[in-house]
Amino acid sequence: MVKLSVKTITLLLLILFCLPSCATVFSTSHYKIEVDSRPQGAIVRVERQNAPAIAEFTTPGNFELDWKRDTPIFQNDLRMRISRSGYQEKTVPIRKTIDNATFGNAICLSLGIFPAGFDLVMGTFWRPEQERYFIELESSSGTNSRQSPRTQTVTPTTIKPGYNDTVILKSGVVYQNVKTSINANTIRIYKADGSSISVSKSEVRTLKK
Repeated sequence: MVKLSVKTITLLLLILFCLPSCATVFSTSHYKIEVDSRPQGAIVRVERQNAPAIAEFTTPGNFELDWKRDTPIFQNDLRMRISRSGYQEKTVPIRKTIDNATFGNAICLSLGIFPAGFDLVMGTFWRPEQERYFIELESSSGTNSRQSPRTQTVTPTTIKPGYNDTVILKSGVVYQNVKTSINANTIRIYKADGSSISVSKSEVRTLKK
């Protein structure tokens, strides 16, 4: 029978006691949350109820979420408010779940062991349910942004030769029966009535010639 010294037993107990907190080393309370929307260019405001905004940006974009800093223990009221001119504002909750790496600590916490409680306080106990969001906005008129965009169509009495292009902007505006010229950073749209408009290439979703 192997006899263990008091020193050896103490060391083994210390190792076993510290094991549950290993998840803290491999886990993190910091997460990069990515947000996109249709249409793009929406303003995203990340906030908690009755608290200053945590982040504000336009889609597509991202922000860093820190559970320890941004979400008090046992509160789960973090949310995103997404708004864009001409569209209904949408509120999306940012829900949290137990981090798989610290699942073992949940058992330790129920037994009152310190390391699990340490993970809970430090925020590594939790992780966001999802780290990528795609938000579908509805226009103020009640139509979904997936539906056909509003169309601004040139309908001259006689279509001039060469005015066969179609330009669809990301904002949803469509120019049909027009002529286009492409420059370095812009596209010039010529209408059959003689007027023209210049738009940035970044504003254009589709150009059909």
